[in-house]
Amino acid sequence: MHDLRRTFATNLAALGTPIHVTERLLNHVSGSQSGIVSVYRRYDFAKEMREVVDKWEAQLKKIIQR
Repeated sequence: MHDLRRTFATNLAALGTPIHVTERLLNHVSGSQSGIVSVYRRYDFAKEMREVVDKWEAQLKKIIQR
């Protein structure tokens, strides 16, 4: 399972995805989203996550169609 998460995170980085969006998609909490930040920063990044998932889907389709 970790290999899939690692592959996903690596490929999102290659697509230029900001780390905070990748972490949200992986349901991962790091120093950038924990502590006091998690209390005051309530935006859910749903729009950004949808855009990234759409990019990832397009990338997977390219890989599969080769």
